Amino acid sequence: MRWKEVTVLFPILFLLLIETTAATNVTRDDKQIAGGIFSVVTFPNLACNATNGLTGTCMTKSECTTANGEVLGSCAKGFGACCFIAMKTCGGIVKQNNTYIQNPDYPSGTFAISSTENRLCNYQFHRTGPNQCNVRLDFTTFEMGPPEREGSDKWECQPDTTDYVNFNHSDANMRSGLLICGYNNGQHLYLDLSGENSNPGYARMNMILDSTHWEKYGRIWNILVSYIECGTPTTPPRGCDRYYFGNYGTGVIKAYNYDQPIKKYASRLTGYHTVCVRREKGSCQISYVPPDFDQTDDGFAVNGDPASLFKGRSACQHPSPVPCTSYVRIPQASKTGLTPFNFETTPTTPTGRCDRFCGRRLCFTHQGCTSADHDVVVSRVIPFHLNIEMRPHSPIGYENRGYKLNYVQSKC
Repeated sequence: MRWKEVTVLFPILFLLLIETTAATNVTRDDKQIAGGIFSVVTFPNLACNATNGLTGTCMTKSECTTANGEVLGSCAKGFGACCFIAMKTCGGIVKQNNTYIQNPDYPSGTFAISSTENRLCNYQFHRTGPNQCNVRLDFTTFEMGPPEREGSDKWECQPDTTDYVNFNHSDANMRSGLLICGYNNGQHLYLDLSGENSNPGYARMNMILDSTHWEKYGRIWNILVSYIECGTPTTPPRGCDRYYFGNYGTGVIKAYNYDQPIKKYASRLTGYHTVCVRREKGSCQISYVPPDFDQTDDGFAVNGDPASLFKGRSACQHPSPVPCTSYVRIPQASKTGLTPFNFETTPTTPTGRCDRFCGRRLCFTHQGCTSADHDVVVSRVIPFHLNIEMRPHSPIGYENRGYKLNYVQSKC
């Protein structure tokens, strides 16, 4: 975190006044110049609330001009400028914390493609300081081509099918397995910045926009780029693609595309990713459960056939009775948190822990929970995390929305 110094000329009486008033995040260091009428005010470059309702960075006005930003409000008790920075370009290099990357013409227009070739919008995220471990992308607005195209019998985010967005960590040896498309307002993603000597040394987000099937689609994006320093309470464990924390150990985890307003655009992504939850002080286990079935019948709808509507499937370890090609894995899942639930199949199939779930209900019993609500699934594996695997095998008619999991941590 950097601190800025601003030299200010004050009337002596006002200096005496603020000397007796403590200001949060602002400190004074009087300089004995010209009878003590100069003062140096220092403040950190923290996030601030811009007057447009978005996030800015507290800095001096001259710094804001250098960063190609816009002063939208004040900060640091009026000594700093709340600098709002936005890149309205199809791709570019980000080097400033709290930068918004936006489609051209945002917010007045959406982004359509008029060429006969796919459009590439590639963003690079370079370090802004030596002690940074991650970059966080908050999808304030994210509406791309949906996971569908005319003539296809599957929903999927794939090349030559629709738009798709992939990600790269700063270390080429650390692979990101996630592709996303469709509607993801309010979601987020972390990218690893690794060490300063990693190759290529910066993280990337690559948008490949499909001109063949979705040429005139009204894409729109507004993504906040935040740099996360190492060793803070909000720094995720390495390998976490999403990270949830705070709120006394409770929260909600939703699949990408879960909130898609058009139902037929199901939560059909491609690839895999890891969702992590910060362990709050004194907690030993975490419980997951979808909303009550009478509230929504698709709070858990992963790889489920409408012919077996409202049944749960437990794939466990492969081989299993019916493999889940897409699933939510809850490590060492159990009903109590003490003994992981095991399954037994045929004499030729080994016993294994049941920690992979799919179907239309979260349920320990294969093709079960048809007349009851979801099971509550508990895990004591630290750090708390879920492994998500999505494969493009569900036909269009399945309409699998994905998952919405309420979680709560329990004390030791």
